Amino acid sequence: MDTTRTTTSKRRRLLVAGVASLALVAIPSAAGALTPDVKPTPPGTAVAIKTGPGDQTEPHVSGNLVSYTDLSVIPSQIRYHDLATNTDTAIPSLPDGGRDQSSAVSGTTVVYSHFPP
Repeated sequence: MDTTRTTTSKRRRLLVAGVASLALVAIPSAAGALTPDVKPTPPGTAVAIKTGPGDQTEPHVSGNLVSYTDLSVIPSQIRYHDLATNTDTAIPSLPDGGRDQSSAVSGTTVVYSHFPP
């Protein structure tokens, strides 16, 4: 009976030692995964689309068009900016007083979600 307890006790110690070794090996690997992957800024020209007061969010680009949500007006509205002509235009809101958000642009088509009041 003492032999069984000794063997079981040794197995537990070996198992605990094995788990501790695995944990020590895993920690450096996890730390390496947390290192940020720094990439260079792509070449190009930065263009400010709207620099007035208020928040503008959710910009999306397709070719020369940029669509975004303008939160500086109430209710919020969708706008698009043509980079070729440097013009900025609001998409007319529905007369129900709802808000427009979450735009996307593809080619010359702008889509967005309208939330009625």
